[in-house]
Amino acid sequence: MTNYADESAHALESEKYAHEERERLLEELAEDGTGPIQPDPVADATTGQLGDVVDSETLASWNLRRIREVLGVSQQQLSARLADTPGGARLSQSQIAKIERGERPWRVNEMFDIARALGVDYLELFRSQMRSDDAHLTLLAAKFAHQHALARAQEAYDAWVEAEEKAFAAGTKLLNTSLVTGIMDEQVVSLLEMRAVRAQRAAARSVEPLTSEQLEERLAHTTGKEEWVRLRESLQAEQN
Repeated sequence: MTNYADESAHALESEKYAHEERERLLEELAEDGTGPIQPDPVADATTGQLGDVVDSETLASWNLRRIREVLGVSQQQLSARLADTPGGARLSQSQIAKIERGERPWRVNEMFDIARALGVDYLELFRSQMRSDDAHLTLLAAKFAHQHALARAQEAYDAWVEAEEKAFAAGTKLLNTSLVTGIMDEQVVSLLEMRAVRAQRAAARSVEPLTSEQLEERLAHTTGKEEWVRLRESLQAEQN
């Protein structure tokens, strides 16, 4: 049964947290001189009058459109980027348009997710002085894209290492099962040959470089079947 009282309390708590977080961000911006926007002659001449002093939400909406257009990202493309971000905010093109026009309120998590989707620091949404030269945004986006790519590469490498460890453990279990049951399976033979190749290549790298002919000659001395027979006989000897 749905507890509407609990849901309402949770919603109020979330709104309170969002408000507190927004105020905290504004205090940080005020400390480094990027508080509420002031009239900028360049901005007024090129993009229209924003107003004398505006609240943080209007400022963020204004900067969102400017940043998006400088980076050449459409509202639809931004929506697609958000959809591709695991656990991120989900905003349609029409919702993004309403945010830019100031017709829809922001949520703190949406500000972070949109900034990340655009490849810029979220503080760019609160810059109080509009700049005629937005090259810094393009560079900033490139830097964030590079950092994101490095993070994804590390994640992929970590996943590969984990998968390799699991594959090795599964292969060892397969080999042991084959030896205990006395069944020489072709997959086990291939596994032994693959491990022999890796061992030989690792030894070649650690000692001295081998030509491909020398490597093939070394591997030719031991086949997967011969290795299986040797391991099987060793196991039987231990059991006896």
